[in-house]
Amino acid sequence: REILDVQARIVMSDAERTDDDLYDTVIGYRGGNWIYEWATQAMVWQQKACAEEDPQLSGRHWLHAATLYNIAAYPHLKGDDLAEQAQALSNRAYEEAAQRLPGTMRQMEFTVPGGAPITGFLHMPKGDGPFPTVFMCGGLDAMQ
Repeated sequence: REILDVQARIVMSDAERTDDDLYDTVIGYRGGNWIYEWATQAMVWQQKACAEEDPQLSGRHWLHAATLYNIAAYPHLKGDDLAEQAQALSNRAYEEAAQRLPGTMRQMEFTVPGGAPITGFLHMPKGDGPFPTVFMCGGLDAMQ
């Protein structure tokens, strides 16, 4: 239902669009704009997370906010300042979630020969290792 509500706000907007045939082209950061509507919905979950006393439930709310901020940033175009801000909010919400959910998370940087360094997150369950490890390439912006 939540997804349909956000999509309905985008579709029903009377705001000017760059292309009247495409619903997700509302000009400016305001009601009906893709980034605005998804980020606004993410903020609802962020506020729920802040108000929640149970750390695990708060963590799940933060994780949901991270997902919605990530959708706001889609399709993750370089140079789109609003999308980059939404992605930064997604990353921050993800970090907040990790602090509250079971286990620990470590941020690590990997060097790629001939390329830019890559930041990754190592999630570890409670207890003493060693633990089996799964290495996944991609990230919060891998929805493309």
